[in-house]
Amino acid sequence: MQAVTHKPITGKKSQAMEPTTLSSWTLAVARTIQSFGIEPQPLLKQAGIDPSLLSQPGARVPMSCMTRLWQLAVEATGEEGFGLFLAEHITPTALHAFSYAVQASSTLLKSRLTLGM
Repeated sequence: MQAVTHKPITGKKSQAMEPTTLSSWTLAVARTIQSFGIEPQPLLKQAGIDPSLLSQPGARVPMSCMTRLWQLAVEATGEEGFGLFLAEHITPTALHAFSYAVQASSTLLKSRLTLGM
């Protein structure tokens, strides 16, 4: 596997049009890593994510960095099902409007329709 180097993310809008995710999602991943007794900050930095973004509402993280963080989390924990543990550390507000749409809808289909999916 070839090593990938990522530039640290500052939370500012990037010139590139790379897809991003909310930093609150990154925070949930970091909390899950920590639940395994592993400090998440070194993994965040290795993935090219500035740990200070986790406390900045509305900050965004490039998907390439998040993908790398997921890979590092699986390697560090030794748990291939790492993502399944995330549910224990996600909050209803972590996904912003998506969470509210799901909570306000009587079915998942209705929430998808509300969000235009």
